[in-house]
Amino acid sequence: MNPIQTTLVGFGFSAVTFHVPFLQALPVFEVTQVVSSRPEQVARYFSEATVVATLAEALQDENTELVIITTPTALHFEMAKQAIEANKSTSYSKSRLS
Repeated sequence: MNPIQTTLVGFGFSAVTFHVPFLQALPVFEVTQVVSSRPEQVARYFSEATVVATLAEALQDENTELVIITTPTALHFEMAKQAIEANKSTSYSKSRLS
């Protein structure tokens, strides 16, 4: 089975703390793109991934199968809608840290 071609949207606390460890540990996922303004930090975890500036740019990749949204909650709806309209499987979580 080929790994699921995955785009990670956002690379802040939630991504690094909760998502990255699982994505690195499970060979069923291959992170091929990350939407981030922190390419140096992304390279420490996913040296082969392409870093792009926007979700719109990431969604142009026809090979992306799964989009994991790790941005602030207020952005989830619009980003998920864009990913679904681009025919991508989508995952996001609501985290509440207080």
